[in-house]
Amino acid sequence: MSVSKPAVQSKDCYQMIDPLALSRSIPENPPCIVEGLLLDVGTTMLAAKPKCGKSTFLRQLGVCVAEGKPFLGMPTQISDVLLFTLEGPDWIAARHIERLGYTGAHGKIYLMREALRNDGPNRFRIFSETLAKYPWAKLVIVDPAARLTRVKNNDDYAEIYQLTEKFEILAKHHKCQIVFSLHAKKRETDDVGDSAIGSTAYRGSTDCNIFLRKQGNQRIISTEHRSALPWIEPTLLNFDADRQELSLGSTVQSVEESGREHQKRITQERMEAEILAALRSSQTLSTADLLAAAKGMDAKKYEVIAGLEQSGKIQSEKDGKKVLYRIAEIPVEEKPNDERKAA
Repeated sequence: MSVSKPAVQSKDCYQMIDPLALSRSIPENPPCIVEGLLLDVGTTMLAAKPKCGKSTFLRQLGVCVAEGKPFLGMPTQISDVLLFTLEGPDWIAARHIERLGYTGAHGKIYLMREALRNDGPNRFRIFSETLAKYPWAKLVIVDPAARLTRVKNNDDYAEIYQLTEKFEILAKHHKCQIVFSLHAKKRETDDVGDSAIGSTAYRGSTDCNIFLRKQGNQRIISTEHRSALPWIEPTLLNFDADRQELSLGSTVQSVEESGREHQKRITQERMEAEILAALRSSQTLSTADLLAAAKGMDAKKYEVIAGLEQSGKIQSEKDGKKVLYRIAEIPVEEKPNDERKAA
């Protein structure tokens, strides 16, 4: 019986991959340049409105990777860094990098100046050649991407998809993580993922998306991943003005819950004070009188009245069908017989 040979795959064909073999060949925790945030090979989009802190965020990321310091509390893999800072004075970026504690003793940061300009189809070839000159740089930052990509129609899905595909091909070819920044729209929506200006191909084609948004004077970060890495739910960013350094704060949800609890306590304390003041002036009041004495919802007032009675601050007694309340009398301790005789 003859056994048929498997078809030989040419370079032009799709290549078959055994999913079990591939799954068992990789470690349980995927290799990351920033643990829990950025894979060692892939693409990441950072989207935020102008002056929201994109460049500050990216420079700190670069310094942490070069120095092997945790980034927002997450361990990093030491590596050289290519930082394409394509807008603004170079000295601002250089001074900020030094202020963040960059020493150059571990990984190196190479600050790449604007030299691509309008080179048409040669832009990505030049970009790729630059990456090839620094093979030890496993983190590549492009800030902002628009200065490199120079797309004709930012809303054209096909054009943007081809663009992000180029980033992905370069990341895989050079075995690095490419992080690029985009501006966010003026109008915010319920889904922060829709914030990036341009086609949804930006969001859909990357391995990780990082979103920064303003809330008053504060900044909020959130992430989403294509991989199994954990997502960062909306979380406040603390800013050290002296070092110009960011750190993770409390989640927005926990802050909102804490605010609601604080408001509940204030409301309860106010109702208690209003009810006690009414009883002090009238000595005895009915349930209806107490409800009228305090502002707010009746359901909450009933809770407050019950709490005051349980804590012993007020007393109640029935008068027919009515329930009357008064300030609780403070019991006077009787002295023992020996003390009364001595007195």
